[in-house]
Amino acid sequence: MSSKKRTKKGRPAKKGHPPLMVLRHSVDLKLQLMEAGSVTALAKGKATPANYNALLDMRNVTMIACWIKGITGGAMYSYVGNIVGQVLANVKQRFDELGKLGLSGPELEAINVFPSVYRDFWTTQPITTYKKAYDLLQQFYDGTVRGEDIGIITLGELNGD
Repeated sequence: MSSKKRTKKGRPAKKGHPPLMVLRHSVDLKLQLMEAGSVTALAKGKATPANYNALLDMRNVTMIACWIKGITGGAMYSYVGNIVGQVLANVKQRFDELGKLGLSGPELEAINVFPSVYRDFWTTQPITTYKKAYDLLQQFYDGTVRGEDIGIITLGELNGD
């Protein structure tokens, strides 16, 4: 018998582009749960302003990303920009008038898939796009950049928790 020493070969280093995924979901579980549960909370009438604000942030950061990438049409852009935007505007108006957060049946049908559309969109984008869009959103909230300059309309956040 020969006594050859076995050598373990490791996997070769990967070359090319970084993974096209937003990894923030694995880092911030609280944010992930808020995003996933916000539509459900609105549907059940148990939403807080934080649920509304989470959906508004999701919409706005996605619209900013579209603006960064020069996407101004298509089904996803239309859905997030127009349909989700209108539902959120209706929710805010109802809250301002009645002090209640909730969705009508047609609004629920319209926005029910938004968290999935949002997740699917961001899993195909580079992390640098998310970071740039998020930074611009923060600048918008800080008042250093106007919404129309970064491709979003101002719906306004709700105060409270």
